[in-house]
Amino acid sequence: LIKRQGTYLGVMVGGSNTNNDEDSSAPRITQLIPGSWAQRSDVLCVGDVIVGVNGIDADSLGREKLRQILDESDRLL
Repeated sequence: LIKRQGTYLGVMVGGSNTNNDEDSSAPRITQLIPGSWAQRSDVLCVGDVIVGVNGIDADSLGREKLRQILDESDRLL
């Protein structure tokens, strides 16, 4: 997936095996922000499981850290 550096990918992430809350499922895309890179890409869909980002295993990250990596990544994800 390609996005413009300094812009947000535009995904909402839910679930994480590292969080100690009631939602202990695998990290998933719960929403695509309308007009965002993610929504316009036609590559990502609501419900997709995120297995990794740029070589980092998504299960080892909390929700906030995963969102940060998605948004702060350079052009290629």
